[in-house]
Amino acid sequence: MSFSVFGIPIGKDKKREVLSGWKITTDLDITEGFNMEILKKQMERLMDNEIEFVIVEPPAPVENCNFLQFCPDSDGKNGAVHLEASLRRKSGGSTLWGKDDLTGEQVLEIIRDFAYDEKAPNVTDWESIGAFE
Repeated sequence: MSFSVFGIPIGKDKKREVLSGWKITTDLDITEGFNMEILKKQMERLMDNEIEFVIVEPPAPVENCNFLQFCPDSDGKNGAVHLEASLRRKSGGSTLWGKDDLTGEQVLEIIRDFAYDEKAPNVTDWESIGAFE
């Protein structure tokens, strides 16, 4: 039997599996531990305009990714989400990459891959927002 979050299938073992050391931060609160149910609730809060942003932070970088964060897309498209990834550079520091006009389902899928499959997002078609030392 499998379950889904916004139509994205996740295995039964992963539906409630809490990843310790992970942190979900919003403009109103911080949640220690991570699972897809917690993330789904944060996405619903974001879509209902109860919170302004969500940051998903692992206890250590996943591949070269420090964290993912998302917020409503600023171009005003109803329901669109903006996602950002902080990627470590080999030369030191990090670059923040952003992608606009995503659905909540797309964002949840990227974060699920990040958390459970330890896979950083492919940012080849994302916009570079800035470099940080």
